[in-house]
Order: sequence, then structure tokens, then C-alpha cells
Amino acid sequence: MPALWAVVEKGESRYSSDAAIALWHIGRDTNALCQCLSKCLSNHQLPNWSFYLLGRIKGLRSAPPSIVPLLEQALRHPQPGIRSAAAAVLQKMAPDELRRIEDDLNRRQDELLQANISLLQSTNAWDCANAARALEFFGPRAVAAAPRLVEILKAEPGWGMDKSTAARALKLLGSNAGVVTPGLIDLLQSNSINGQVCEILANFGPPASAAVPKLQALLATNFVMKPFPDEPGRKYRQEIIRRLPVARALASINPHDTNAIAFLREAVTAKRGPNRLRRMEEDPLQTLSAAVTLWKLGLETNSPLDKVIANVEGDKAERASDLLGEIGPAAKPALPALEKRLKANPFDRHAALAIVQIDPQEANRIGLPGLFILCPDRY
Repeated sequence: MPALWAVVEKGESRYSSDAAIALWHIGRDTNALCQCLSKCLSNHQLPNWSFYLLGRIKGLRSAPPSIVPLLEQALRHPQPGIRSAAAAVLQKMAPDELRRIEDDLNRRQDELLQANISLLQSTNAWDCANAARALEFFGPRAVAAAPRLVEILKAEPGWGMDKSTAARALKLLGSNAGVVTPGLIDLLQSNSINGQVCEILANFGPPASAAVPKLQALLATNFVMKPFPDEPGRKYRQEIIRRLPVARALASINPHDTNAIAFLREAVTAKRGPNRLRRMEEDPLQTLSAAVTLWKLGLETNSPLDKVIANVEGDKAERASDLLGEIGPAAKPALPALEKRLKANPFDRHAALAIVQIDPQEANRIGLPGLFILCPDRY
């Protein structure tokens, strides 16, 4: 016993976690578990040990009630993985307490919105990423964050934050954020971010009309594609995939753009290749996204909804969920499939966000957005 305690006293490591678990098994030593978890959580630079210990605690048949306050503290950890792991332990050992926390967060949405907008101003990439993830769930209410999100998208590549996180948050601000369109036009010149910026502009809709000339030029550009002599159709499909976000943005901003509409119709009717390689390259969500745009504009009579829902259970579930969220209230038939996915994984942010976008009342009934809008501690 003293030897195990000596290992626990040494601090944050896998060995100290294992020693604390051993002491719990031997004599239900609550202090060892609490002390070890507290030390791990206090060091934000070594999240792996917190994650490891939380996994061990979740595997216990029972855990001491005195550890609950530490789990609540872990919910505010800067690392998203630690927050999810702590919530998973709480879900198992104190589900009522977890639901109380979620309900409290939902009641404090206005306060948390301002807290996350403030956190977004941080110069730390982790802080900004955490804030951007939370702001996704506020949608148009977070429009005040638009200028800062554009700044993040324009930051140097080595800054440390995955820009797709900021792009998703900016996209979900909707038409009220259209005033930042001029700041996005320059980013259309970067091939690595074209698709993300086009998705943002598509969600802005007509208020993003300043981007139309640039988008029209991109749609008319003949991109240099790698030739595939033995598969002539492959180059053609790559060309469609490359231009598809541009066409979707153009059509969403200006439904009367005949070139964009024609391109989307061509994408919807593009034929699949016969061999395995072509089938692997083919992406049904690409053609479905084109069909969704046409359908939302009233230019497609056949609803693509059932086909999108069919992908919620597949390997493209995240993108299918995002597409359902884009459809909005008209996608209510998808709620059972999305809630099934969320029940299997309560931290599936794509399914959760889609439910919030489709039916806010149903989202509130099942406790969303809850932990997704929590403003974590700063690094």
C-alpha cells in the first residue's frame, strides 16, 4: 500500500493512474483517485494522462461520489477530448447530475454566447478553436463573431488552429454575416480553402453578392487536372468535384445564374464508373449536395432527403448530418436517424448540430445544445 501511494504522489503519469486504480480496488481508497485525477487535470500540457485515467475510471463497476466535482471540473478542460471523456464518465455514474448541468447551460445561453465570443479573441489557437466549436451551435445569434472568424481564416498557416473549425462557425452565421463577404473574396484565390469559403458564401446567400464576379470567374476556370488515359471519365469527375462548391455558392447567391444551375444539373446526372477504382473515387454526397441546392431553390422536384438520410448510418455520416442541417426544418423526417446516432454517441457534434438546425424545440427536449456550448477554461 505505501509503495502504491508513493507512485500516486509522484504526479501525472500512467503509473500513478494505475496505482490509484489499484488502491481503489484494494481498499476503496477515494483519496488516491481524487488526488491523482486532480493532479492530472491541473496540468493542461499533459492531457494524455487525464484521458487515460478517465478511461480507467469509466471502466470501474462503481466509483466514489466524491469524484463528481472533479469530473465537473474536467468538463471545462481546454482539451475537447478530456471534456468528452469526463462527460462519458458522468453519463455512466451520475446521469441525473449530467442532465442538470446540461439544463443549466441551456438556460445560460446568452451568457455563454458572450463568453465564447470573448474567448475567440484569445491569441491562443486552442482557445479560439474551443470558442469556434461552441459558436457553431449559436448560429446567427453569434454574428458579432464574424469579423474575428474572418481574421482567423486569413491568419498564416503556421498559427496552429485548424481553419476548418472557424470556417464552419462562420458558415452557420447565415445571411446576417454577409457584410464580411469582401474579406472572404481574397481567400477564393487559395485552392486549399476555396471549398470552405464557397460553403460560407452559399450560406450567406444574396447578401454575399459582392463575391459573384469572382465565383463566376472560378466556375469558368479550366483547372489543370492530372490525366488518366485508361479512365477518361475520371478526369471529368474530378473537374466536377473541384468546381461544385463554386457552383453551389453562385446558385445560392444568385438563383438566376444559368451557368451555375447548368453545372449543378450536370453534377446531379453524372454517371458512376463501372470498375472498383471509380466507385471508390465516387462520392454520393457530392451529387446529393448539388441536388439539395437545386431542391432548396425550387429547381428540383424530386426530394433528395431520403438519399441523404440513408447516408447517416454509413461511413459518410458526418457529411450527411451536415447536409441535413443545411436543409433545415424540411429535414424533420431525418430526426429519428440523427437521434439514434446521437444516442449511440452523445458527443457526435455533427448529429447534434443538425438536430439544433432542423428543430430547436426537439433539440431542447433532448438537452441540446448543452455541453456543446460550454465555455472551457483558457490555456
